Amino acid sequence: MTDASDTTPEPVGVVWETITDEALDKVRSEAVFRYYNCIPIFTKDAIRDFGQQFEMAVAGQASVVSVRRLYGETVDFPVLSAHPYFPDSKPVIGFAPIQSLAGLGVYDDESYPTLTTHLHVEYHSVVRDKATGEVIPNIDIQPIENVEAYFKRTLTKWEATPACQHLRASLKALLQRNSNMRKIDKIVAYACGSLVDFETEESGDYPSLARHSFYQHALVITLLEILQNERTDRDAGQKIRCYLQDPIYTNAERDMLAKFDLTVVDGQEGFLLTDDSTAVLSFAPNVCVKQIVLDISLPSMMIWCKVKDGDLLKTWTDPDSPRIRKLIGEHYDAVEFQDYEQRFQTAFYVKRAPT
Repeated sequence: MTDASDTTPEPVGVVWETITDEALDKVRSEAVFRYYNCIPIFTKDAIRDFGQQFEMAVAGQASVVSVRRLYGETVDFPVLSAHPYFPDSKPVIGFAPIQSLAGLGVYDDESYPTLTTHLHVEYHSVVRDKATGEVIPNIDIQPIENVEAYFKRTLTKWEATPACQHLRASLKALLQRNSNMRKIDKIVAYACGSLVDFETEESGDYPSLARHSFYQHALVITLLEILQNERTDRDAGQKIRCYLQDPIYTNAERDMLAKFDLTVVDGQEGFLLTDDSTAVLSFAPNVCVKQIVLDISLPSMMIWCKVKDGDLLKTWTDPDSPRIRKLIGEHYDAVEFQDYEQRFQTAFYVKRAPT
């Protein structure tokens, strides 16, 4: 896992709905069928509807959100200001991987939570001021002006690395020969991580260059620059948009990232923006990004954790699946990504051009 996932607030629980053994068996039976037959569980319509309900509930305009289980039954989730057993928490939208719904492999272990819907409400821990009750940030948060200065230095150092130069050459070549790459009109990057949450070192101004999140954002900027500037067939006024989805960002980070043409989006918005003309990046997220993205789209390119053969021997927050392996095999080529320093721990997939 990268630093991006290490700094994301951990879920402390969900408010469980009542479910009978018969209903749980139906959920698991349907999920097992879909898992082995490579049938999707996520749709944009369901994510959009659940998100709209959730936003209304958080605003106090509703008390529950509804979602259909995989076999069709509707279930309601209460949306509370905090989990009843964990008062220092806040509600967020949760996404369950298909292995969890199916109870397959290690996901059937008693220590793993039993989830019955692919969309649900969960609660993430926060730290509050005892006197005021206000959420307070991590004690290691740095002043944004220092963060921006360090980020600019990181950009300069990243651009000089062999990995960046190789990536530039690969992207330019792909834009010349692959029509799907030339269709990209936006970038959506998931779980790039916090930029303000780090410790300074006594021996230097800022942390070592192993700080993954700085390089992950630098990689996004490089991709944006190349897609924007190397397209000879693009109208002069047509800009590539770039969106970042990660609940970790502070308002100060949002403002700073906007200076680099990076727009932070909330909740489920990144998934709703993702389509076949998108470049997707994802860095060890705490959500099943791969399953969601490939259920709702076939993006032009993805940079994310390497797709592997197995997914039931260890619990992952972003597990692969038979459907993911099938789609990658049928539609994508792996492109060499020279991550010599292992800053990203990702693979590079490009959708094959039509023949």
